[in-house]
Amino acid sequence: MNVWLDLNVHAERARPSGFMSPQADHWFFDQEGGKQLERRPPPLKRRAQESIRRFDVMHGHVDITPWLTENAYVFTVLRDPAARSLSQFRDFRRLAAHDYTNKTDEAVAVHEACRTLPFHQIVARYGQSRFFRSTFEDGQCRILTQSSVKFPVFNSMSPEQRAAAARAAIEQRCARVGFQEHMEDLLNQIAFDFGWAPLRRLAMRNSTEESGGSESEADQAAAESLTKGDQILTAWAVGYSRQRAANDPPYGVAEFERNAVATRVRVLSPAEIGTEQVFDMNMPVIGWGFSGRDAPGTPECCSWIGPDGHAALYFPVPGPDMHVVIRLYIKGWVNENLRKTTSFLIDGNLVCPTSEERPGVREVLCFPATTRATWMKIEIRNSRTMTDTEAGRPSEDPRPKLFNLWQYSFQPL
Repeated sequence: MNVWLDLNVHAERARPSGFMSPQADHWFFDQEGGKQLERRPPPLKRRAQESIRRFDVMHGHVDITPWLTENAYVFTVLRDPAARSLSQFRDFRRLAAHDYTNKTDEAVAVHEACRTLPFHQIVARYGQSRFFRSTFEDGQCRILTQSSVKFPVFNSMSPEQRAAAARAAIEQRCARVGFQEHMEDLLNQIAFDFGWAPLRRLAMRNSTEESGGSESEADQAAAESLTKGDQILTAWAVGYSRQRAANDPPYGVAEFERNAVATRVRVLSPAEIGTEQVFDMNMPVIGWGFSGRDAPGTPECCSWIGPDGHAALYFPVPGPDMHVVIRLYIKGWVNENLRKTTSFLIDGNLVCPTSEERPGVREVLCFPATTRATWMKIEIRNSRTMTDTEAGRPSEDPRPKLFNLWQYSFQPL
């Protein structure tokens, strides 16, 4: 989800994941004079305000809604409450000691217990600890109300009171509410709201979810006992989400191309190199089928085609009936054999590329075409993708890939 959101804006307008961390002081420097703006890590309010000033897309677990403007678009994602607590437990279990040695003694004790004990025993031992409660007990209600309900007050509330407070926060702030188990529905609702390209497939980037799932009935019961407020909230949110989406018209590729793409592509401003109009991957990626950016915000920013080998890019052109050459600047293929089985379509028509050599890239694929409107569409298709490991280069990168796109362009003939 985060990758999809970030790709829809310029790389420099998507907030880095560590920006809100107190350790991330390098973002708070005077860019011209090179002097640090503050001697101590800026407080939450300062970081939130700086985020709002710098970025168009922000996601995370910290509530910054008190400082948002009225026209800010806010949505939230819920998930099965007990599954969420057990997922957090699995995440703690996989951590090594160096991951939490800088935390409080209380937090370290909980982390250490998660590495060796089953969840229900941890609940029995640490269930009243401040750190444990803040992490595992009605976490979704807690996050949604963190700016309006103080920690001691929240802990004293009944599950019904917590759910009511969280419900009020959603009704007051959120344009949409979705569920991790049905994420594609939520993201396509957001795409409709903004006129973005609809989502084809959502790839799971956090593979730690699959490493657990062996908890006992006692562990499941313990997780359910900790999340009664979240359960009440989620049951209500299912109906609320359906109500908010009840009047949405169908929104797929056909609707996007008919109603939204001509406006959407105007956010792209190509660089002119002679008569060639060049787009790079720092710009908003209008389309689908990309596995996020590598080296975002730099001249070397690239994006891998993936995860399923079907990708599309939309971009603006001056008008119809122009003869152009379209170019894809490819840094490399995950496996050279996949090049032979990859097909390309321009505005729905199958085309056969020729190849050019250019410095700094593996190859440049060239396609002659004739424009039909004020935008064009490139599709890339292959029935197979590979991870680095499958391609013979052992790596911790789990992304299925096809090739790494650096730039794309059109040039009038």
